[in-house]
Amino acid sequence: MSATVPVRCVVFDLGGVLVRLAGSWTRACEVAGLPVRGAADSPEARRARHGLVVAHEEGRLDHRAFLRGVVDLIEGAYTVDEVDAIHRAWVLEPYPGVEALLHELRGARVRTGVLSNTNDVHWREQFEGDRGLPPRLRAPIDHPHGSHLLGVRKPDRAIYDRFAREVALDASHLLFFDDLPDNVAGARAAGWRAERIDPTGDTASQMRAHLAANGILVPA
Repeated sequence: MSATVPVRCVVFDLGGVLVRLAGSWTRACEVAGLPVRGAADSPEARRARHGLVVAHEEGRLDHRAFLRGVVDLIEGAYTVDEVDAIHRAWVLEPYPGVEALLHELRGARVRTGVLSNTNDVHWREQFEGDRGLPPRLRAPIDHPHGSHLLGVRKPDRAIYDRFAREVALDASHLLFFDDLPDNVAGARAAGWRAERIDPTGDTASQMRAHLAANGILVPA
């Protein structure tokens, strides 16, 4: 992509870029204060849950149906309420520095967006607040879009094209940050600029370096 084409909207994935993820059933159980039972965190169990996760993130399966489906797959090793607690423990707090970075982009009059494979509960927890708690991500986002709202997940080409239509921008004006190589490749195939962010590192500093390279923000 030519550096002469200006970036008009900076788009972020949520988990692994703006907010931390538990990353495993075992870690989510630890956060939720629950033990790991049976084979719930085995490779076979993870593969079995994948179809439910996809349907949930595409908005084809509501939250209660998702929870019941997981309980059935793990043969009742956890109750519906326990699976709900583990699910809510999967997405954690924002990475240090990302909220300040988002505010800085707003101050520089750069539009921002979110494009995340997610579900209704995790979305509300980040942006709206849930169960009487405030939103976890307290920073301005101009164009928040989740897979459960768009009905399609990354790295499907359709989700990138849909986002570009929703924000009324040509793909060449979009800069995207994601932690998964397949999602970065999908964005690039759709004509976006895209960079992979290492979720084990300082995500805000990584993004700032890319933003500086694109002439958007000065280095820290």
